[in-house]
Amino acid sequence: SACAFDCASEIELDWCNNHTEESCVHNYLFSVSHFQRKLDEYYLRGGRPPIAEAIFLTRLPRDFQLYFLDAGCPWPLILAYVFVAEFRLWVEEDSENYIRIAFELARNLGPDQTWLLQESGTWPYNAAIKSYEATLQRVSQLSQRPAPSVHFVICHCREDLSWLAEDLKHVPEGSILVVYEKCGEMADVQHLRVAAGGPFAEVFVIPRPDAGTIRGDECSGYLSHVTANWHQLADYTLFLHSDPGEHAHFSFLHTVLKALKKRTYDVSFQSINGPRHVRTVTPCLQAVHQVLFGSPMPGLVGPYCCAQFVASREAIMARPRELYDRALQLVDGSVAPMDVCRTATPRSAHCYALEFLWHVLFGAEYDPPLRQDDKTLPLPFRVKYGFEPEMKEWSKVLLAPPVPKKVIERKDFSKMVG
Repeated sequence: SACAFDCASEIELDWCNNHTEESCVHNYLFSVSHFQRKLDEYYLRGGRPPIAEAIFLTRLPRDFQLYFLDAGCPWPLILAYVFVAEFRLWVEEDSENYIRIAFELARNLGPDQTWLLQESGTWPYNAAIKSYEATLQRVSQLSQRPAPSVHFVICHCREDLSWLAEDLKHVPEGSILVVYEKCGEMADVQHLRVAAGGPFAEVFVIPRPDAGTIRGDECSGYLSHVTANWHQLADYTLFLHSDPGEHAHFSFLHTVLKALKKRTYDVSFQSINGPRHVRTVTPCLQAVHQVLFGSPMPGLVGPYCCAQFVASREAIMARPRELYDRALQLVDGSVAPMDVCRTATPRSAHCYALEFLWHVLFGAEYDPPLRQDDKTLPLPFRVKYGFEPEMKEWSKVLLAPPVPKKVIERKDFSKMVG
């Protein structure tokens, strides 16, 4: 069929936000052929999901979406809408709009185009629909559960907490905020209570100074919360720094909160941060691991960095409380660093070592896969950057390889003879 040749491998797209030259920031090269293969890899072999590419296509200006249809290349647009519909099932209420558009586009195809979409194996449309339907069923089941209880645990030392009111969105109803004060001050956060117009049902500020001269950083606050609330832990606890944006995109944190709010969140442990540690092993890490778990560290560790994460009650309580008591003694100055790590620093070497072991403590692999490669995660959490769902400008995302360009004229293959 001639329509099989209507999709160009790469398509150049550019537009302006308005009539000013400064707004002409959109100039992209999109690879249809790479998107096609990435869809195959995801749907047929469980590979990385092409999240950025699919969202990009569904957010194209209408004229460019019509170009795909008018040029006889509707399949990438249809698959993008099916993909994003599944993505949004977990975190938004508008997934039905996306799948409806996909079905309408598919219904308007000619016979040859329909055959290419549904029967030829050229595009993984049937696998995409099957995946969407399975996710729809799963999300429907999860959303029938009672709303989870949620605690926000924040370790604070004089940092600006205005982000709690200005930047933090989608806080689940009934959430409780607990601020552990590390530096002798008491943060004024009572305005964040629902009764004062804030998002939190309750707000607590608890002094948690370090013992002696050793800085326990976030570790003593996190562990104090676990040990003090062992019999009343929330269904999910978010452990955060008082300046979370230093290591995490708020958009990714908001994705987690949206899923919690929608009752679809079902991940036992997940880092919220973006940067990833280099895989490593040190004598200090090995020593802390031995003290905590009573066994040698079996290999390298390489988690997401910097100790901000969400953990379920089940993940926390899968370890005995005594282990958390032991960890707290390691990081709060009760046990001198020289006793385990053989190093003397103002910051607890034990806490820094624990930064590489929190994920192990809560049941994850020692060297877990990158988010985009983690097949156990729901689709919205398999993002590469963390901010894809909120992107409005795509220059930072590689939508196509930098191939040599040969501009070709559009041909009507149905009129060609040979």
